[in-house]
Amino acid sequence: MPRQVRIVAFIPAALTIFACGETPFRFFDTPPPVTVPTGGQPGSGGEPCGDSCGSGGVTPAPSGGMGGEGSGSGAVGSGDGGAPTEPMEQCIIPGTDTKVERLQVIDNGLCVSRGTYQTLLGEPSYTISLTECSSAPRQLWILTELSEGVLEVRNYSVDLNLDVQYAAVVPWTPIDLYDPHRFQNQLFVVTDNPDGSFKLSPQNAPTQCLSAWDGSLVLRNCDPNYLGQSFRRLECEE
Repeated sequence: MPRQVRIVAFIPAALTIFACGETPFRFFDTPPPVTVPTGGQPGSGGEPCGDSCGSGGVTPAPSGGMGGEGSGSGAVGSGDGGAPTEPMEQCIIPGTDTKVERLQVIDNGLCVSRGTYQTLLGEPSYTISLTECSSAPRQLWILTELSEGVLEVRNYSVDLNLDVQYAAVVPWTPIDLYDPHRFQNQLFVVTDNPDGSFKLSPQNAPTQCLSAWDGSLVLRNCDPNYLGQSFRRLECEE
């Protein structure tokens, strides 16, 4: 087939993929391999990242406070500074009616936190870490219900979303923070548990649940008996 004909044939196919809600990562023939963790116990918290979060990743954080808390421009949504430093009343972001909360893992009592800086596909990203619960901005989340029972989960300190890395659908895929785009690997279906906690399953992999593992979050097959897949919402302050 002539080269020009092949290019013309590709365009409607690409448009069809986007129309069906596929993520941009689906254009790769195969996603980067997922490595099964070999250390740690289910739900173990690992070492807290402390105030060094955002500066010890694979690639140095950009100069502008990309990993800092309360640095940079101070505006939520700017993506280049971190959280505003103004005090919040009743966990409401100043100047808005938006509430921030913490997410606590049921089996170990640790909170979901922004981890270390990295890059994915050349874009700023962060790992996820599970640390002792505190009121630090890296542990604060904006949970937005986009449709009934479907949440977008955004980190307050860097304005990036919880994201299934490379939109993979297999167990042990890491969960990280990535630029908001509202494709299915950033939309999480809520399944309520009888005790008031809940599970989160990405729309792109509905049989998988966000799961605590070795101090971070990964995908694992949903298991009603594994408390490392259950979360509760906490107020933003101790």
